[in-house]
This record gives sequence, structure tokens and C-alpha cells, in this order.
Amino acid sequence: MKITTKSEHMRRVRSVLVNETGEGMALTKRRLSILTGLTERDVKAAVQELRQRGQPIASGNAGYWWAADPADLEEARGRIASQITQMTATLRGLELAARHIGKRRQAAFWA
Repeated sequence: MKITTKSEHMRRVRSVLVNETGEGMALTKRRLSILTGLTERDVKAAVQELRQRGQPIASGNAGYWWAADPADLEEARGRIASQITQMTATLRGLELAARHIGKRRQAAFWA
């Protein structure tokens, strides 16, 4: 099995996506995986790293594409912001559950 580096993963994903401009040319994670020879997990990580480096990769229900329109990026940003909000609420719920479990354990200890 050939081991590839993070920069090679990014190069592969970028080289495919740069030719897929606009939502109508979107590629699913699975399709990108096939075209790049990477796992879907590696594709997702490469997309994330490329975005963090300022590459204009938009996404939606259709998949990933190279954005030529700032509105595409704003829409992708809005989706990510919504996911952050949902994850934060889930995190708070888990923290609340952990406190309740801790209180029950403590009560059982003293009983």
C-alpha cells in the first residue's frame, strides 16, 4: 500500500475540483474518492485543509465544487455555521447528562 502525504492528498483533490466550477459540476465525496484514489475520509480532510488555506471550495447537497461566485461560498459558510450551532447544542446536552450522572453516582455513594 502506497502511503501519501497530506500535501499530496490536497494536491489531488484540488487538481480535480479546480476543473469543477459551479454547483452544476459538483462532485460527491465518493466520486472525488474514486477520481483521486483517496479514501472518503482523506478527501474530507483534504477539502477541510484546502478551505483553511483559503481555497474556494463550496459544498452542498450535490457535493463539492470550485466556487467562482462569492454567493456559493457564503452559502457553504452558512451551512458550516449551522452545523457548529447544532454541534454546540449537542455538546451542551452531553455535558448536562454527564453532570446528572455524576450527581447520581455521588448520591449512591453516600446512600
